[in-house]
Amino acid sequence: MNYLAGLMSLIPIMLLGDLVFQQIARRIQISAPFALRLALDWALGTGTVTLIVFYSSLINASSGYLTSIALISILAVFQIIRILKNTYITKNNATIFTRKYGLFILLILIMIGGLWYVAAAAGLGLDGTAHWGIKAKASFLEGGWILIPSGLSRFPHHNYPLLVPTQQGWLYTFVNAVDPEAVKIIFVLFYLALGFLFYHAVRRYYTSILAILYTLLMMTTPLLAITSLAAYADVALMVFVFGSVIFIREWLENDDRSQMILGATLAAFALLVKMEGMVYWLVSFTFIMGYASWFSWRNNSSKLLVQALLFPLSAALIAGSWFVYTWQADLDVKNFASPTIAFLVGNKDRLPVILDHVARQLFLGIGYWGVLWLLFVLVTIWKWRSLARANAFYLWLCVVAPLGVLSFTFLFSLWSRYILHIETALPRIILHTVPIAWLFVASQTNEINVWIQSVRSGE
Repeated sequence: MNYLAGLMSLIPIMLLGDLVFQQIARRIQISAPFALRLALDWALGTGTVTLIVFYSSLINASSGYLTSIALISILAVFQIIRILKNTYITKNNATIFTRKYGLFILLILIMIGGLWYVAAAAGLGLDGTAHWGIKAKASFLEGGWILIPSGLSRFPHHNYPLLVPTQQGWLYTFVNAVDPEAVKIIFVLFYLALGFLFYHAVRRYYTSILAILYTLLMMTTPLLAITSLAAYADVALMVFVFGSVIFIREWLENDDRSQMILGATLAAFALLVKMEGMVYWLVSFTFIMGYASWFSWRNNSSKLLVQALLFPLSAALIAGSWFVYTWQADLDVKNFASPTIAFLVGNKDRLPVILDHVARQLFLGIGYWGVLWLLFVLVTIWKWRSLARANAFYLWLCVVAPLGVLSFTFLFSLWSRYILHIETALPRIILHTVPIAWLFVASQTNEINVWIQSVRSGE
């Protein structure tokens, strides 16, 4: 019964996400493949649910979830009516739909069931039992988030954003019990959403078979698969960051405002997942504003620059209230010192140690990454000229810049055993860049596709 109720809790999220998707990406929705649409519905739905529960809890903490469920259920019914109104259901249309999507939906359900079973057997990681898990249980038992005054200060890592534990508390409310096994469906869906997003991005360069093979390579990267099925929040962050990157990249190529809005929205929701989301947001923001300013100056047109401003505007509208709340509630965890010159000079001897750990993790951590980072370096050297193109450089930058910035922060670690801090955090810092790194490799090696096509044609 818990598993059935858990599945039922996902339907309003998907319908809410579909409603949001239709509003912010009117052009994309016309040509969005079914799998991509499902991935975006899930991502946008979970982000929007988080905001609604957050604001409902500010009004009345003890009924935050119930109020949100009532409101979202109304919106879900509204979206069902819209879908039915815009769909002409005839026997012929039903047959076409069944032939086109029936097998695909069946395969998705089989994948969800299989991954859910594997995840249930894998046990819970530290996030599931402690960091996010404790918050989720407390929010369910209390009916919502007790935010005022400084209600989150009771928890370990109390300044961590609320998107992941909110989804867990949402499911617990439907199940009416704390069920750590049932809640793993959330992470399974984030894992599948990441795969669907990656397939969409790679399919532009390859045949469907090769795109599937590249997607499998990405999804079976050892640490990514392990952490995703063990209920770590990293997979949720990767969905929002990677989704943002691929749509911003498409905006660079197509100058389509709806793609910028979608990419900016996903990037803003990443700020509500993990604190590392801020680094990825800043990297994208810096590149977007720099590129748009240069393009506007070169072409004597402000159109692209105006579109670029949608990126910070989306972050202010979506994540601004969370940052205002954490600031006024003084939710701060001192893992790092303030980045002063004096502290940097005093810890400069850490730099060789950090570089050594990064190099060994990237190139000797075969059990974590396979051959990904060797391929990334080789492709960067081989295709260095392609980095002159904005879309290729943006992908490359979204891998290299966050790795560099976040590795550099260990110079300011306040842990007495800072090497333990590096060993604990570094693999997951690298993990967040894995889908982007695989996409960079795939996008720069499409000669494979050309060669296969020539072999097929007998040339």
